[in-house]
Amino acid sequence: MGKRDISIAISDILITIIIILTIINRETSLDFVSMWKYGIIILLYLFIRLFAKTYKFSVLWGIVVIGLMEAVIAFLQKIYVLDSNHTSFEITGTFTNPSQLAGLLCVCLTICVGLLFYYIDKRLRLFILILVVCAGMMFIAILLSDSRASLLASIIGLISLCYLYNRYVRDFIKNNEKFISMKAVVLLVLIVSIWGLYQHKKDSADGRLFIWNNTIEMIKEKPILGYGTGGWVANYMYYQADYFKEYPDSDYRMLADDVAYPYNELLHLWVDQGIIGVSLIICLLYNLLFYKSSNKLNAILKCALVSFVVFSFFSYPTDTFGLMILLCVLMGSLDSRIIFVYPIPKVFFYSNFISVFLLIGFLSLWSYHIYEKTLSELFKPERQVRSEMKTTFLDLNYTSFCNNPYVMDLYAQYSFKYYSSEKAERILQSAICLRPSSDLYCNIGDVYKAQKKYSVAEGCYQIAGHMIPARITPNYNLFILYVEQNDSINALKIGNAILCQATKVEGTKTLKMKANVMQFVESCNSVSLLKN
Repeated sequence: MGKRDISIAISDILITIIIILTIINRETSLDFVSMWKYGIIILLYLFIRLFAKTYKFSVLWGIVVIGLMEAVIAFLQKIYVLDSNHTSFEITGTFTNPSQLAGLLCVCLTICVGLLFYYIDKRLRLFILILVVCAGMMFIAILLSDSRASLLASIIGLISLCYLYNRYVRDFIKNNEKFISMKAVVLLVLIVSIWGLYQHKKDSADGRLFIWNNTIEMIKEKPILGYGTGGWVANYMYYQADYFKEYPDSDYRMLADDVAYPYNELLHLWVDQGIIGVSLIICLLYNLLFYKSSNKLNAILKCALVSFVVFSFFSYPTDTFGLMILLCVLMGSLDSRIIFVYPIPKVFFYSNFISVFLLIGFLSLWSYHIYEKTLSELFKPERQVRSEMKTTFLDLNYTSFCNNPYVMDLYAQYSFKYYSSEKAERILQSAICLRPSSDLYCNIGDVYKAQKKYSVAEGCYQIAGHMIPARITPNYNLFILYVEQNDSINALKIGNAILCQATKVEGTKTLKMKANVMQFVESCNSVSLLKN
């Protein structure tokens, strides 16, 4: 009977510890309907760790092919042959946002250029030509996506590739006495490039700086253990509201919005898992990036990981399933220091592998079924919903999806529209605990107003207004509440504030609200003149 060696590396142990930490240290309960994502990622990582050494070339070429396909889809979307997956963006690839597409492409571009270096050494002209075309298409697609994070990640990934992989560049660095002055020039160019990228979308960049500033305030509260998994999402908007409550005239008020991501994975991890989680990730990256391997393909994977990490400092790849798959492939394919090797019989190895695969696969399929069915129920046409207002799939499976922030946000809006105020209140409260937002606080304020809990409704509208000062709806709801209570003093006060309130977009709804407020203010002023 043959045997199969099972190698356990430092990276495997660190990843296992990180997974256990995210399960144990939590702000919110485990999310069942997301298990299908984690199940697929775990199975893929196990498969790659067991078989990637033999197929590392295939993994690299597979990533290049995927990048090329995404670039082609982006071009077709740009010329309107294919539809984008988002109404606000021309190109998204198979993703829902051009930033996610660009995050994939910056890694694919780094790997593509790494393979190009490899085939230049081998002097295989056909492969060189193919890879040059692929790299060009990916780079143009990155430019079309208008993603500064991806462009910066591509530049740094390619610089690291030139140093780690290309022996001519390394020899130049080691032997050229003018390298120090050249290094200063490169650093200056890099700084100027970063400044240019910042100025390209200054408002967007300032908005992210504002989010990071509030996130750092969160870190100060619990720097060691963090809030637990889901902690950033469950608490961030309150910090934003507190900031604007303290600084109502801040320049950031026109940039604020409902925020679901911190746009920096390191800060996100620090808030959720504290310095312990950050230390584990740093140890993992150090082990993967600085482990010395004679395999040139490993150098390409290292540079691809560098590109991914740089991108993660300005975006939210861990909230994008496709990018998490990519990260799983990169980490699983990279060489790491082996702690021990344990030989086991092949029959035992394959039987256990198949058993684990089937178990995790079954749970993942069941989780995915619940997830997809829930979304289909939430997006049913209104006529069909109103004809089925009895015990529904949503009621029966509530405990399965009640810990998913995205699904609960949709269900809260659904319940506000179709359910009784008592039932809607419970669901809205649950959704707010997972991911508070200005919209949800406005909705639950309306529910409390319908229940004649006016003081509670007032507090909800005020929180909603502080969360996003440039949004007129919370203040308008508060104005209507005062009017209906015949509180003309507070109604007039908030009405004047609304008329002076700066908003991002002066749409039809906003203009109508201001017109109603103006009419009330003018009528109050007319009554005051008559009395005088």
